[in-house]
Amino acid sequence: MMYITCGDDNTLLLHDIALKRVVGRGTVDVKGKSNKLPKPAFVRGGASTMSKHHASQQARGIVYDTELNHLAIGTNEGLVSIRSITDL
Repeated sequence: MMYITCGDDNTLLLHDIALKRVVGRGTVDVKGKSNKLPKPAFVRGGASTMSKHHASQQARGIVYDTELNHLAIGTNEGLVSIRSITDL
């Protein structure tokens, strides 16, 4: 049994419950600025955070698909990246 966590510190951690330790690591966004979408004309605020990382490096949600072995990561920038769990 394992679970994956994400946060504002640009890290993804794979935890093994039986071993009670981290067995895998990854990053939310390596470059720090995804810039995949144009900036909106008006921004109504954002998530409250004290992180020094760029918004694309601050994860807000994570979902794992057991059939495809894929991970979907939503960021504070509003983007979602989908990657193989082997990339972690």
